[in-house]
Amino acid sequence: MSLNIKIPTIMTRISYTLLLLVATALAVSSVSAKGAPTVVVQQEGLSVKMNVRVHLRSADSSKVVLVEDRVWDIPLQKRFGGFLANMSVELNVERIDSIRLNLKVFLTTVGSTPDSRSRSFNYELGLPAKIAGLRGKAGATYEITFTPQSFVEQTATECQYNHRDSGSFNIDPTANFDIHYVKNSLGDYHWNKVKELLESEYRPFKKGFDINHPGKIHYYLYPCATSTVAWDPRFGFAIDPTRSQALGVYNHDYMAPAHLVGILTQVMRVYGYAPPFLAEGISGYFYFFDFEALSAVHDSAIIPIRTLLTTQGYYTADPILATSEAASFCRFLADTYGIDRFRKLYSESDDLTIESKIKELYKVSVEELERQWVNYLLQLRPSKKQFVKRARLEAAGNNIDLAITVMQGALVWDTTFFDTLVTLSELATFYSETGKYKIALRTYETLYARAEGNNPKHLYYLLRVGYFQSLLGDYEGAGKTYRTLRESDTLLASVADFNLVRLQIFSGDTAGAIEVLQNLLADETDQVLLAEEGNALGYLLGAPGKHNDPAGSLEAFERAAAAAHYIVKSSPSDGPSRFRLGLAYMGMGELDMAHDYLNLALFLEFRPRYIGRELVALGKLADLQNDRDLALTYYQRADSLDQSIPGQKASGLGLKKRFTLKVSKPERATSKKSTSKKSGSQK
Repeated sequence: MSLNIKIPTIMTRISYTLLLLVATALAVSSVSAKGAPTVVVQQEGLSVKMNVRVHLRSADSSKVVLVEDRVWDIPLQKRFGGFLANMSVELNVERIDSIRLNLKVFLTTVGSTPDSRSRSFNYELGLPAKIAGLRGKAGATYEITFTPQSFVEQTATECQYNHRDSGSFNIDPTANFDIHYVKNSLGDYHWNKVKELLESEYRPFKKGFDINHPGKIHYYLYPCATSTVAWDPRFGFAIDPTRSQALGVYNHDYMAPAHLVGILTQVMRVYGYAPPFLAEGISGYFYFFDFEALSAVHDSAIIPIRTLLTTQGYYTADPILATSEAASFCRFLADTYGIDRFRKLYSESDDLTIESKIKELYKVSVEELERQWVNYLLQLRPSKKQFVKRARLEAAGNNIDLAITVMQGALVWDTTFFDTLVTLSELATFYSETGKYKIALRTYETLYARAEGNNPKHLYYLLRVGYFQSLLGDYEGAGKTYRTLRESDTLLASVADFNLVRLQIFSGDTAGAIEVLQNLLADETDQVLLAEEGNALGYLLGAPGKHNDPAGSLEAFERAAAAAHYIVKSSPSDGPSRFRLGLAYMGMGELDMAHDYLNLALFLEFRPRYIGRELVALGKLADLQNDRDLALTYYQRADSLDQSIPGQKASGLGLKKRFTLKVSKPERATSKKSTSKKSGSQK
């Protein structure tokens, strides 16, 4: 989970004076009740910059504390929603003129006895509108004020999705959640991945805290940060426990931590409101935030717990460390003093009372509890399972760098040979996915050397050694590695053979590669290898020159397409299979189909190496469509992204020379060279 994130803003601000000048020119004049002329500002495309504050007042009014202080941009004539302190807030600015606006407010507090209010205000810029007396804990009351600061111009935004409107989202249910997604968005293709994240993290929490609350959480996967939601500026999510709703931004740039957001929403539903230190803290109970907390202890960088107890203190602190400390500290309280005492602390605490309740229930000061917690951290012996689970959760959210940091930390705790192999294997995978090819190679070489004779995966590690040797341009070394693998393992022999053919292609031995590929395809049954080998042979036979065989090329592409189709059906979110299918369609001359599949493969991909090859393929497709300028754009993007030697060679060739391919469809019976002796079977 990449915690320190700013959701990209979708507003541009201009001064109110300038806006008024522009608006006046476009406005119509009207007369107010007093007869004074009023400029009615053109409504479309404007929003109101609104300062929203929540204060908590003690039962005897002797104490008042600021709980929330936010600035929201409220689009005109659109329902805008957010969650502040203990309440769900919905706002609708129906009309504005030069100095006044009409604001409708609907709010409901969370808890077993909710307090709902509906008010309408017609007032001027700079003046506060207030709703007071909202029910809190132990007789305390909340008051919320809305102070419009200025009108701002809302630029056109591509994010027009709104979960309040029917038809914007599709829905598929899981055991504990209803997951809403936009058709053909990343959330659509990653639905199963999100489902696994939500359910795998919620099930142990539900069991551990004995939650039997009826109903499901509605989780919305937003492809962009719509302007009608008050997004959490730290982590790109929003919650509405009063409606059992959680929303998360989910796109290539950022994926909100769905598993934590889902649990937080349920915590609020079941236990009601508490300061975020407790609510977010207990929601992260199973997430192994002890890792960051312990690192902060060793670095003498922990934030004093006392400063995090109030909402303002928590939200103004470093979000990564604040969240980590809260989760670790709450886990310490629950494990050391029992979950029942923690539940009582949660149910009785607010911003006015949290510190005194800690002293009352735990019989020691906050500072003493902090010392106990630090000692608890120093005595921890984290399990390998905790490290691996945390790292994989981060990787699932495309936070590979943090996943690497977690597993590098695991090396310090490894005490057995097996633990070290697990750590290095995880690290090697993450290095590969982020384009760190040299360190990935060194890690796989280490794994192979240590695992040989002791682990059934040692030959898989050898396969990866050969792969990264080839990416780094050591074709001779890769060839030796693949030949060793072929002689050592019959199960991986076909994979080794195909990789040896790729080395032949890299070195320019086209005739030899064609012969080997024809032999491999004759007996191939693995669908992935069928697609890879078919495409490789198809492009060799389709290239202009003495080896050109349009009919043989077509046959190879058709076999590749059939195999790729099979995999796509069984794995809807598998990007590489769509890439292989796009390559096959491009070879067959079905350029529109190729365009769709190659772009979808690119859309689903995050790894630099794979993105690079997809960009090169799109460059070739643009060349075939006689759009050289677009092709050059693709090749340039690939050249800057994929730093592997084969990738650099492919993008460099595209930049120098237009890609051509003979894709005519001759009579099938006239093929000069057979590409197979029998059809491949499906696994």
